[in-house]
Amino acid sequence: NDFPPPMPEVKEPDNKPVDITEFANSEDSSLEGGEYLYTVQISRIDSKDLRDDLKYVLMDEKLKLDYVALMRKISSGKLLIPDLHPIKAKRIVEQLQFFDLEVRWVQKRVIMEEPIEEEAAYEEEPLDEV
Repeated sequence: NDFPPPMPEVKEPDNKPVDITEFANSEDSSLEGGEYLYTVQISRIDSKDLRDDLKYVLMDEKLKLDYVALMRKISSGKLLIPDLHPIKAKRIVEQLQFFDLEVRWVQKRVIMEEPIEEEAAYEEEPLDEV
């Protein structure tokens, strides 16, 4: 048999937008033992048009970001937006996918723990009887 093996099926990238409400209610956005936060890094912000496009995305009222402060942080064509809730990170990444920007993100898990009650640093002494 001189035929080459069949080529594996290549899936097209999923470019359809994800339903934000569905994502918010999924296990991916919040965990019982804590929550994921994301740092989004945007690079190749090297023209006024791209800066304006980015500003327009960050101005989205649903994100509740201080876009003016974020725009001031752009340095050497890069912007780092730390500690974003998954919904905000997803919304930013989803909107920026149509622009000629490089977008990367890092996920970190924040573990929520019950507060630890501090033990008394002193021993109670019996009260003097009157």
